[in-house]
Amino acid sequence: MYALESWDGKLYAGGYFTANATDEKTLAHLAVYDPAEDDWATLGGGLNIKYSVPVHALKGRAEGLYIGGDFDYIGGALTANYLAGYNEDGWSEMLACEEGITITAGPSETALTNDGVYAIGNWRASYPTVYYRLACWDGEIWSAIESDYTQFRGIASDGSSMFVGTYSDITGEYHVAEYNGANWQELGGIFNRNPQALAVASDGTVFAAASGSIEIDGETGYNCIAQWYDNQWLKLGSGLTGNSPLANALAIDDDDNLYVGGRFTQAGVVDALNVCLREEDGILSNLGAGLDGTVKVLLVDESTIIAGGDFSGHVAAYINEEWTYLGAGLDGTVRALAVWDDKIYAGGKFETSGETIVNNIAVFSGGNWQALGAGLTPNFSLKG
Repeated sequence: MYALESWDGKLYAGGYFTANATDEKTLAHLAVYDPAEDDWATLGGGLNIKYSVPVHALKGRAEGLYIGGDFDYIGGALTANYLAGYNEDGWSEMLACEEGITITAGPSETALTNDGVYAIGNWRASYPTVYYRLACWDGEIWSAIESDYTQFRGIASDGSSMFVGTYSDITGEYHVAEYNGANWQELGGIFNRNPQALAVASDGTVFAAASGSIEIDGETGYNCIAQWYDNQWLKLGSGLTGNSPLANALAIDDDDNLYVGGRFTQAGVVDALNVCLREEDGILSNLGAGLDGTVKVLLVDESTIIAGGDFSGHVAAYINEEWTYLGAGLDGTVRALAVWDDKIYAGGKFETSGETIVNNIAVFSGGNWQALGAGLTPNFSLKG
């Protein structure tokens, strides 16, 4: 399970699964859950797998659900080339590209702005040696976003602009850059590595997270995370440290507090086990006793922060200044979280919660994890 999204009053799941857990229904990597029937159904016949992860991006907008991954057929027959849209009228192949541009690999990440869906992937121009790694779907056509960058990693939006971590083969430089729909603007100096995650606060502060020590223009000490504020990159205290430290999950609440998850033992000057908080004053603080394994995903639900990953119980909520493992927990990695209809949904690679069989996707309701129908069964390629 790699992606969960609620759209049009239903819950959608995408990933490395081929059927429900009883093998009674073929689901082909993309499924929709019907709570009235308590069962999963394939969405429009599903899609195929070309090389690697069949679905790793789901985004819902008013006009439809967007699906990105490593597939080239949808609905059993329609050519799709890594991206597709679905609405009440069925599949939209989303193949329309500006002249001379073709899609050659699926998007690894997507972000929404007011003017379209931005996707990181591979778009090839008329000449085989020319590639565009970023494109925008405006509802009718894919347009390649031209730049001097050859790699992108991490993508976030404030609604009007899109922010990405970039690398250029020409200059050999890493940057965080902003694209406003017309022009590129690099935010400050040169990074020594590409950020793995980005987030944007309502006041325009941009947060960039990565593994290990981040250097900007040769200055050290950023340690996994940096913030762009008042036209300069600033350190968050002494950053995040520990054995092979990593920050790979960011979430921001309505008060612009930043939550950071990953693998670390200290945040600034305080002990913080794999998860921490940056409050509005810029100070890093711990969140209770932390979590005893790598945090892979964070979700803010009103005033509650929810974490999933490779720690005990694999999913927990921070309530009343302490982490509470939800119900009996889950017995394997959680890599996707969603809130729908006031319930928490978790997807990943797990089989049970206590004695309850849930099969890779579950809903937390009434104090316990419950199965969604028969659950979803992965094929042999599912990776932890």
